Amino acid sequence: MNNLKKYIELAFTYQRLENYPKAREYYCKALAIKPDEYNLWNNLGMVYEDLKNYHKAIETYHKALEINPDLAETWGNLGNLYYYQQNYEKAENTYQRALKLNPRLYQIHFNLGNLYADLQNYKEAENAYQKALELKPSQEETWNNLGNLYYQQKAYSKAEEAYQKVLELKPSKQGALYNLGMIYTIKNEYKKAKDIFGKITQESDVYLSSIFNLACIYSLEKNKEQSLIYLEKAITLNTEYREKALKDKDFEWLWKDKDFLSLINSTQQ
Repeated sequence: MNNLKKYIELAFTYQRLENYPKAREYYCKALAIKPDEYNLWNNLGMVYEDLKNYHKAIETYHKALEINPDLAETWGNLGNLYYYQQNYEKAENTYQRALKLNPRLYQIHFNLGNLYADLQNYKEAENAYQKALELKPSQEETWNNLGNLYYQQKAYSKAEEAYQKVLELKPSKQGALYNLGMIYTIKNEYKKAKDIFGKITQESDVYLSSIFNLACIYSLEKNKEQSLIYLEKAITLNTEYREKALKDKDFEWLWKDKDFLSLINSTQQ
């Protein structure tokens, strides 16, 4: 086996094993022998990404593209680095360059949607997510981000449809389930909201706010007993909910209630 082939195989092996310093070492040795091999520059760029050396990764991807400017996925990787650095203009231009070369790259459409969402360019974000879904309609992450996009714009019916699609694909997706509960609360569909927040509190203790939300909903329904039960649970888990209850207008009718005040005072101690 000649040295070039040996170095490349060792670089690939160390990269798969996530031993990135050794992978870098052998890619550099291979490139010293064959500096015009763009795939090696591309792979070395990926190693630098994994090493969190983004400056070197950008430099290395550019070397690959100088040799072969038609590498759509390399343009995509470069766009990701600009995106991480919040250099949105460069990221957008680089993603678009990738898509001109290959318009069927799902991940680039998805990343472009995230970029536009960050910029609150909602129409372009929606278009990008829709294009991603045309390529991979079963990607729950894209449906979830699309739902978040609609939610931010208060397009609750569209958001609801998107979150329902997420939950068809991944029933355990807690974020989509929680946001769906919030939508039902906003739409005054309290039974549906209670069912969802109840499910979350049974399956996960991550969303403590679901317990507080149940207290809010029961308060809105003027069900004092159930409201105070859930409020006590929320405060027991996180005392910040005591202050929230004193400010949240969902509890306004209870602010002078002796049982409410007793609960608040007892949890203050």
